[in-house]
Amino acid sequence: MPEDARDRYLAELAGVLPMPDDRRAETIEEIAAHLDDAVADRVERGAEPDQAEADAQARLGSPTELARSLARPEQSPWRSLAGVGTALWSGTGHWIYGYLFASLLIIVAVLASSALIQAAGLLLDTGWNLQTSDGGWNTMFTAVAIGVGCYFAGRVLPDRFARASGHLTVDVKPWVLTVGVALVAVMTVLVLESPQNWASVLALVIAPFGLVLGAYRPSLLPGRTRFGLVAIVLTLLVVSIVGLTVASAAGRGAPVEVPEVADRGLSTIGPEWHPTADFAPILESSSWGEGADGTGWEATLASGVSLDEFEDLRLEAWASTDGGMRLDPASDGPFAIAPVAQSGRHLAATIDTAGEPGVTFWNLILTGVADDGVRYVLDASMGGQSTFTGSAWDWIVAVATED
Repeated sequence: MPEDARDRYLAELAGVLPMPDDRRAETIEEIAAHLDDAVADRVERGAEPDQAEADAQARLGSPTELARSLARPEQSPWRSLAGVGTALWSGTGHWIYGYLFASLLIIVAVLASSALIQAAGLLLDTGWNLQTSDGGWNTMFTAVAIGVGCYFAGRVLPDRFARASGHLTVDVKPWVLTVGVALVAVMTVLVLESPQNWASVLALVIAPFGLVLGAYRPSLLPGRTRFGLVAIVLTLLVVSIVGLTVASAAGRGAPVEVPEVADRGLSTIGPEWHPTADFAPILESSSWGEGADGTGWEATLASGVSLDEFEDLRLEAWASTDGGMRLDPASDGPFAIAPVAQSGRHLAATIDTAGEPGVTFWNLILTGVADDGVRYVLDASMGGQSTFTGSAWDWIVAVATED
């Protein structure tokens, strides 16, 4: 039927024509009137209606070609600049929506999973829990939310730019997405500094490509919050509350076991030095704290203790296990070293404990070289915990340059 062919042609033209709704409707009416005249002229000359319609459409060209020619006179550098502003404004709004929505789902899902696993672990006496000291997992969840936000932004960026600039979406989509992915990747891979692990780095690298997925597969996620999704969130929230309540009740009064550490593995570093036969502590006190330049360590020598026979005093950071109580037997050396400054009985050093991928728990070991040329272990603190902190690119470089 000529009418069906006409409707399909005009619908496809309307779908790609980069004009405001009122202008688009007016242009479609003009094209329809032009087709009416062309078909009537051909029918008067003896052509069949179907063939006349096909010939008339062929003279106009495909809907994409026709839309491109109709839009070309209205294109200008100023309209392209306006298109950039319009796309950024609309894309940012959709990104914020997607980021916040994904963050809510992630938070509730993690709470629900943690509550269920912890409750099951306590009730079944298995010790299961979903807790971790690796801050990289928090970064991973943030990166997932960023990626979902990019997905929602990608669904509108090419179209908003095309309509405002007077270009066809199909023409601008590839390079709009290329520029968008590059800009977002700079932020997620090079600029954003946070705790990192392999999962967070992978998520941060992939997140910018949510723009591409949103542009080419816009129907994967709903465009707005629906009742079903709200119901899922509320259900997970209820499960979280119930699970945490059960876990709290089951764990109330449960004994806390403190692991005994007979051998901390210090012999892998060197022999321990004791100034007296009764093995009295060398340090009267010691403490450490995180600062802008790294982990700041301070200590005070015990009364009567002298380190004059030692040179090259240094603080070594060693990976450890058991909550920082035992050196990791897989370590073949310290992952960070810092010189120790001594002023009377006061010792101080600043060491980077967050610059080694894969290290969560660590010990700070004070060592020094004695007159016999042997490096001795002078003190071993109970250590602490941290996660590699920096950009995703920093993590990749650190892994690539590991010995």
